[in-house]
Amino acid sequence: WYAYTLEELGGRATLSRQTAIGDRPIIHDLRREATAEVQIKLEEGKNSIPSLFQRSSSVPDSSSVTRRTLGSPSAMDFYYQVLGAFYSVHPTIDKTHIEIALREAEGLTNIAAELGCLHLLRPFLRDALGQHRQKLFLAIKRNPPRWLKLSIALEDDSIYTESLVHLVGAHPRWPWRPKSVLPPEIQHLIAQKAAELDRMCVDVDRDLLMVTIVGQDRKPVPCEDRSQRETWMIVQLFRDAIANGLRALERKKRGTCYRKILAGGSAYLDYPEIRDSCRKIMLTEWDDLAEDLKSLKAYASHIVEKVGANELMIDPDTNGIGYLTCVKVSAEDIPWRSKETSISGGN
Repeated sequence: WYAYTLEELGGRATLSRQTAIGDRPIIHDLRREATAEVQIKLEEGKNSIPSLFQRSSSVPDSSSVTRRTLGSPSAMDFYYQVLGAFYSVHPTIDKTHIEIALREAEGLTNIAAELGCLHLLRPFLRDALGQHRQKLFLAIKRNPPRWLKLSIALEDDSIYTESLVHLVGAHPRWPWRPKSVLPPEIQHLIAQKAAELDRMCVDVDRDLLMVTIVGQDRKPVPCEDRSQRETWMIVQLFRDAIANGLRALERKKRGTCYRKILAGGSAYLDYPEIRDSCRKIMLTEWDDLAEDLKSLKAYASHIVEKVGANELMIDPDTNGIGYLTCVKVSAEDIPWRSKETSISGGN
């Protein structure tokens, strides 16, 4: 068997071969000038761990193998943590600052992916990131493409789902990095789900413009019926307000519009405002105005129930999110879950 120490020489990470004696050689930790807590041993033989750094016996002991150019001062720490995972030493990331935790998680997953041992780190990194709770979801909002890419490496359902909801809702005009950072199949999924949302919104808009109040005969109240003229008038005012709102609606703010309609109440078309408008049109008491307006809003709320829903773990409106957040993410949309489903289905 061979033993190596991980060293930083000339700005590069290297594995230097050491002389090992006994069954469990102690590797010197050059960072702390003390005995390392993690003792790394690679053995030759039938049951040995495959090594990317294994050397020929003809190479002198004092030589080293260069594996990776250090991209940051913490690259050495990343290697120590990744290699330590082989010996059940759990990797650690920042517990206070989510942005630092993100960079550390990315550094660890990149190296672990190169060494083919990402499966050893996934459960610990998923748990560590989840401990940030609300900070995590606010960070995802700031850069969902970056988080979605990390979630694929970690196979993290929660981060993947949260990121995908943002990306589909804001498609195609992202305020974040270019879509090229994501795999082509994920870009296709986002475009497909965004198209489904567009079709859903077309149907919703049509139904909103057909909102009405029916009489005892289950038909919309007619203008000719003087006893129902006030009700007929409020229906027209309501439709007109909805039409003007939809016409002036920006794509990036349509989620806010539908969520207001879903909330009902005083979120839009407040009663005093409508009452003043009605009295300018016709000088009557408008006795049924409050009840009619309540009925129209309740029906409209039912229409937008799906597009006005929020699938994020944060409140969109208090966090300045105007786009739709109603995207449903199923197991078929999650790459590693869809593979599991295919395998189980095949059996």
